[in-house]
Amino acid sequence: MKYDYTCDSCLITFEVKSGMKDMPVSAICPQCDKPARRVFHLLNVTWGSGCWQFGEDGLGDEPCHNW
Repeated sequence: MKYDYTCDSCLITFEVKSGMKDMPVSAICPQCDKPARRVFHLLNVTWGSGCWQFGEDGLGDEPCHNW
């Protein structure tokens, strides 16, 4: 996974790669070598009038019943 970090000192944003099961990484700014903080983004979820389920092939290509 790639995580975004922002340096409070020089205000640049950069990415750090880390596994999902790994503990949160303490990142150091590549420009000024000071600690940076992780940036969290909001997740945008939109619900439609229908729904989809996964088929046997693992793809979401089969419509399911509306509730």
